[in-house]
Amino acid sequence: MFRRTISWQDDFIPVETELGFVRDYIRLQQLRFKEKIRFVLEVDPAAEGLRIPKFIIQPIVENAIIHSIEKSATNCLLHLSVRTDERTLRIAVEDNGAGFAPEKLEEVRQSLQNNGPESGTKSIGLRNVHDRIVSLYGEPFGVELERIAPRGAKVTLLLPLQIRNGGGRADV
Repeated sequence: MFRRTISWQDDFIPVETELGFVRDYIRLQQLRFKEKIRFVLEVDPAAEGLRIPKFIIQPIVENAIIHSIEKSATNCLLHLSVRTDERTLRIAVEDNGAGFAPEKLEEVRQSLQNNGPESGTKSIGLRNVHDRIVSLYGEPFGVELERIAPRGAKVTLLLPLQIRNGGGRADV
């Protein structure tokens, strides 16, 4: 994994390359946690060849494991979906672990809306991914957070689909 990360030259990589990295990361975590993590991946075939900023999915998966699955007393499902619609690539990481406490969810949401490190939250991974997406594509793209009842969390990355000259679908 380390060798792969230093060999990636481009700032943008195909979705399937990023997903390969995520799969490797999950395998390592499954060695660590055994049956505690079950991983499900669903990818819209239309999204596979799109190029995305590198290292935007893995930090979200890592957060789900550290902040939700590690804290859960039961086995957990980690679901990653990659979907497209007419204008947007949606990458969602959902788990049924400990999830967000309502006050923590609001704190993190506020942190993502503030433009600076003074927000006081420790959600550095989410903040970095959100800031990278917003700096590349502007609002309304970035990170969305949801609390899943009765337990769990969903983090969705929203990226624009851009159209190449010539009219075909293109990268994000």
